Amino acid sequence: MRNKTWKIIGLFLLLSGIIACSSSKPVQKQTVQEIINQKINSAEEKKQANLDISHEAFLRALMLEQKGEHSMALEFLAHASKADPKNRYLAFQVAMKVAETGDYKMALAIAENAKKLPGPEKKSQLSLLASMYMQNRMVDSAKVYFKKTIEQDERDYLVLYEYSILLETIKKYDELIRIYDILLPQINYGKSILNKQIDLLTAAGKDSALIDLMEEAYNAHGETDYLRTKADLLIKNKRYDEALELADRFLTVSKKDTTGILIRSRALVLQGQLNEALDYLKIAYFKEKIPSAMMLNFIALIELDLKMVDSAKVHLKMLTENKTFAAPAHADLSSLARADGDTLTAIAEIEKAAALDPENYIANKAYLYYLYGRFDDAYVIYDSLLGYWSSWQPTPELLKKAKTSTAVAKMKINANKKHQLVQTMYANALLYEAYLLEKGKKDSLTIQKARNSRTQAGLFLESLIIADSNNVTALFDLAANYERVGMYEKSIEAFNSLLKKDPKNHQALNYLGYTLVDLNRSVKEVELGASLIDSALKYLPKDPAYLDSKAWALYRQGNFKEAFRIMELILSIESKDFDDLVFWEHFAAIAKKLGLEQKALNAYNKILQIDPNHVEAQKNTKPNQ
Repeated sequence: MRNKTWKIIGLFLLLSGIIACSSSKPVQKQTVQEIINQKINSAEEKKQANLDISHEAFLRALMLEQKGEHSMALEFLAHASKADPKNRYLAFQVAMKVAETGDYKMALAIAENAKKLPGPEKKSQLSLLASMYMQNRMVDSAKVYFKKTIEQDERDYLVLYEYSILLETIKKYDELIRIYDILLPQINYGKSILNKQIDLLTAAGKDSALIDLMEEAYNAHGETDYLRTKADLLIKNKRYDEALELADRFLTVSKKDTTGILIRSRALVLQGQLNEALDYLKIAYFKEKIPSAMMLNFIALIELDLKMVDSAKVHLKMLTENKTFAAPAHADLSSLARADGDTLTAIAEIEKAAALDPENYIANKAYLYYLYGRFDDAYVIYDSLLGYWSSWQPTPELLKKAKTSTAVAKMKINANKKHQLVQTMYANALLYEAYLLEKGKKDSLTIQKARNSRTQAGLFLESLIIADSNNVTALFDLAANYERVGMYEKSIEAFNSLLKKDPKNHQALNYLGYTLVDLNRSVKEVELGASLIDSALKYLPKDPAYLDSKAWALYRQGNFKEAFRIMELILSIESKDFDDLVFWEHFAAIAKKLGLEQKALNAYNKILQIDPNHVEAQKNTKPNQ
């Protein structure tokens, strides 16, 4: 304080002396303003000196950088910035060099101070801020500065790529698609980014964009697989004229080009021109002698659609000699044998298909096993499949093929779907076995075995619903299964849950309605059941099962005449060999109420034909009954 005071006094005395001397001695006069200007000039000189220092330090930094002495270069840059603290460019240079050391937190702090300094926002500065915000996990700020950078220059592929990494990390896929659109032409549709974009567009269902991308990919790489994919997409989107034009591109090069022939054939088929497609393929395969198993397979499939079964069988048998198509050909032959009622051939052919391609056909083999009563054999397969899909993980080979994290995620989703599918099939097999057991001999062991099957099926169905609460099919089967084992409240609850999700599910409306009617616990509940049945009939007014439910509701409500009229209506719809046990039980009960003894007796006799051990029918067909 004392020194400062003396400086002020000294300055005052100096100024006073200058003024006082002017009266006694003729000297060059200086005004106060001139003295101030002199001081300003000194400041300017100091400023210039600092700028010189800054410039010298900056040049020295550049030289050191060229020599690879990065630490020293950074020190000189810092000196340069300190000497010229309002220089935006220098401040950002310091931030950039600090970032190169890996100290992103410090680099961001310096960059944020730098952006407050006067001067234009240069692209390099914006991109540095974007990168530093990204490195410091400040996502929103990073997005802002990446966008600012790209607005200045959309051709900076490095910035675009860095931004894409951020977007992929935070799963902003719509924006990522847009950035890839800008980036891909600049990197000549590099396959790494190209594959990612294909996955993204596929997941988003952006088929039009995919079609355009496939054309660009083909132009960049010359690989016809891209054009094949484009053809698939065109056909999928019913752009048949464009698909045919694409086929012509292949056929212009060579009239025997298999790809072009198949694209044209598929387009014709999907336009409903099956005969034209078949003739075209037969000429190509048999007359032009183009050796394509794919074409022969297509010929067989079209023949199946046209019900040309004998010809299809011949061509499918030819395909069993081809390694690629043997498994599906055996599977198709199995289906044809099934349709013909040839059980042994059906099983033999599906076993061949499963042996060649177990992943795709082992489940079909299990299905045929349980369909033809070989339940234990089916269960062995399902147990194996459950174990496999429940613990599935992609192999290193699959991971290599997948190329992107999105593709890997899709694989895992697919594996989970297959696990659920096996559970569904296992449940269906158990329910079918229970149904057959319940139709057969009613001894205690059979009844218990059927109940065990239904219990196990119920566990699978419950698991499916936990995995997907909107699985209406599983929910229906579970509700029906509860009813069959006498768990009526759970059944009603499950059906009500289903109808909340799908109010127009007429099968559920009928099943729940019939259950309430059949239980006959109260007038109100029977009325509710009848109302639900009426709702089901609005969708299928002539369905025999729904009409039977309606007749039984009328029976419960005491309207026997109307009930019997509906039962006769059902008989007029169905064949004379109608063998639905429940229908004839209802028919007999209603006829008996109306005193139609002969009709009731005929119905009971029909019941005994279906189930010889039926107690009620036996009782009502005894003499003197």
